[in-house]
Amino acid sequence: MNAASLPALDLLREMFPNKMRISTSDLASTLGLNPQSIRNAVGKKTFPIRTYIDGHLMYADLRDVAAHLDSMREVKRTGRPTKASKLSAAQ
Repeated sequence: MNAASLPALDLLREMFPNKMRISTSDLASTLGLNPQSIRNAVGKKTFPIRTYIDGHLMYADLRDVAAHLDSMREVKRTGRPTKASKLSAAQ
């Protein structure tokens, strides 16, 4: 089974075993962002994933991260298909 067919929650549980929440640095590496960019977006209330503070550290629930990743799935573009998409569909 390839990674594209697995739900995001299963992939995240493989990446972070025995964790139900991940830190800002783990979230940043998962999303390909800088940890400070996440903190800035949370402060401006523009970050799409719900976070919470426990003690002095910021965390995100794995289920919320998975829901965000699932909502980001690629949608079919409008217009004429590209040659690359035609070739990949033919295989």
